[in-house]
Amino acid sequence: MRFVLDLLYLLVAVAYSPVVVYRAVRYNRYRTGWDQRFGNISRKNPDKKCIWLHAVSVGEINAAKTLIKELKNRFGEFEIVISTTTDTGFARATALFSESHQVFYFPFDFSRVMRRAFGRIRPAICLLMELEVW
Repeated sequence: MRFVLDLLYLLVAVAYSPVVVYRAVRYNRYRTGWDQRFGNISRKNPDKKCIWLHAVSVGEINAAKTLIKELKNRFGEFEIVISTTTDTGFARATALFSESHQVFYFPFDFSRVMRRAFGRIRPAICLLMELEVW
């Protein structure tokens, strides 16, 4: 089943790639974070336990501010890492959290990429601000 889903995602990615290239050239989008999108993510404190918070875009990042504050109060011994999907969400998360938390782009939803990402992050807890994982 995993192979079928990966193949389906690959076909969709190939079909959508002209749109990505056009937006990258015309609007300067999708130009950063490719290593992270392929699961190459590093943590600031890899020896600590980890909470992975995923917030898709700007709205979810803004909503996560109070949640992250409370998580830091209750689970101060955990490192909190924050992923986002969009360029604007990444910019906002970086502006709000990059001094004290690792901010990165959410990896592509291919089996191998996600295994690599989970292996590097090793989260004890994963929190999704909204279920928008494809």
